[in-house]
Amino acid sequence: MQDLTDKYYNIQQASEIIGVKPHVLRFWESEFSELKPKKSQTGRRIYQKRDIAIIFKIKQLLYDEGFTIQGAKQKIKSGNKNESNVLPGNNISKINTNEFLANLRDSITDLNTQIKAEIKNME
Repeated sequence: MQDLTDKYYNIQQASEIIGVKPHVLRFWESEFSELKPKKSQTGRRIYQKRDIAIIFKIKQLLYDEGFTIQGAKQKIKSGNKNESNVLPGNNISKINTNEFLANLRDSITDLNTQIKAEIKNME
């Protein structure tokens, strides 16, 4: 498993890791003030580990737990104030770290399978 500490991802890579389309990430950016990826000099979004963790949390709240956008916003805001088991240096809670890594591992495995299939098709 690669270290995500200083890794940067463009919107396509981030969307593949998370499992949503890029336009969904752009929409979530407009709705969730906590999601503010940096932008390059050319205006392209640059997602970091912190951004990926926030996106996973948003996806979990919306898709898995059935929250509305407004409900997810409130949950994230209250979670940031009351989160007692946050790992030093980032916003990934200890509880969500294993889920984050499992989802990331699954995404990387899926991408690897897709790449192998593409290579096989090219032969």
